[in-house]
Amino acid sequence: MIRLIYTLLMSALAVFVCYSMTTRAWLQTDLTELLPQSSQNTILQAAERTSDAQINSQIILLAGSPRPETAFQTASEIASLWQQSGIFSEVNSQISPDLAQIRQDIGRISLAVLPEAQRRLLTEKPADYFRQRAEDAANPFAVSPLPLDEDWLGFGRFVAGKINPQTRLQWHPENGMLFNEDNGKTWVWIRAKLPDNALPQDALGHLFQKTQTLASGRHAEILTGGGALFAAAAKADAEKESRIMGFAGITLTVTLILWVFRSARTFWLLLPSAAGMLAGLAAALAVFGHIHALTLVIGTSLIGMLVDFPLHWLTPSVFSSWQAKPAMKQVLPTFAVSLLITVSGYALLWFTPLPVLQQTAVFSGFSLLGAFGATICWLPPLFARYHAKPVPFTTLNTILGRHIKKQLPHPSVILQQLF
Repeated sequence: MIRLIYTLLMSALAVFVCYSMTTRAWLQTDLTELLPQSSQNTILQAAERTSDAQINSQIILLAGSPRPETAFQTASEIASLWQQSGIFSEVNSQISPDLAQIRQDIGRISLAVLPEAQRRLLTEKPADYFRQRAEDAANPFAVSPLPLDEDWLGFGRFVAGKINPQTRLQWHPENGMLFNEDNGKTWVWIRAKLPDNALPQDALGHLFQKTQTLASGRHAEILTGGGALFAAAAKADAEKESRIMGFAGITLTVTLILWVFRSARTFWLLLPSAAGMLAGLAAALAVFGHIHALTLVIGTSLIGMLVDFPLHWLTPSVFSSWQAKPAMKQVLPTFAVSLLITVSGYALLWFTPLPVLQQTAVFSGFSLLGAFGATICWLPPLFARYHAKPVPFTTLNTILGRHIKKQLPHPSVILQQLF
């Protein structure tokens, strides 16, 4: 009866975990979530969350190349890719102001903002001035807010720098893109904004892989920034580290089990570990609604602990006659005491102010409970007719045991020496 209840419970937890993973962002990567909760009032907390959401939803990309035409073309293709992806609520790669009004205003003030050096060059060396003007007019990438027929003297070239002299960012009137020059490269700016109901971070990661591939194919560089992008990268790294640590732990555990027991049936000893991880993940999702990547990485270290129960239960089969159910009854009190002490230690972490330790307490505690239940409910029927194969170190252990027994004095002699 207990076995049936436990099996139904684990089945329900498996359904809950699958449902949670497919319907919401279950893995948290924001490092600020690891900090203690602020003691300020609710209004200030809501204002901070709103401000953080607005900042984290912004993504900036710079496409750069020594050739300006390559930089602008790459930025245009990236902007098109982002718009077609459907991930962003808006993609801003071009600015389209009222050019007629701007040109009219520039025409009025162009003479007033003409730099003194250019003014002297025009009056003292007009040939040099007009030669420079002709070179700028022939350059298709030279920024001029006014067409040649409206500004043949070229006074409008100097208006933009006078209007906003504190920034290196420039606006290209031909394509409407913002750019700047740095170390011989042209960097074109693109801004994108994620919607409030942003898609899973996996979709954002895949999009930036395509973006990187596109830029590499055009022999251009890209620089990116944005909270959502960093979170997607952190999630990918955390999942990779978790897989590596989990794979290493399982591989070493399986190697040890096969070397000791030399039987394929002993793979069932990993069943409690899987059940424990499932129980811990389900508990964390139920209590917090998500689980932090750091908690998951820490939780992978539990693999060795979760396999302790079945190993201690099965190990005596190597040295003597052994039966599954009687052996489980014999070690059950010891397992219960060990479980109680360990879970109590994890439970104390709940009272710490750090959310990551609270999640670790819930995840680890319920993982141990899940592994304990799988050990006592599922393993005895699976090993009902199990007979351990002889292993090389059994004979060595017997010889060493007899030798140590001969060397040790009889208990009565020890008592006589003490009293």
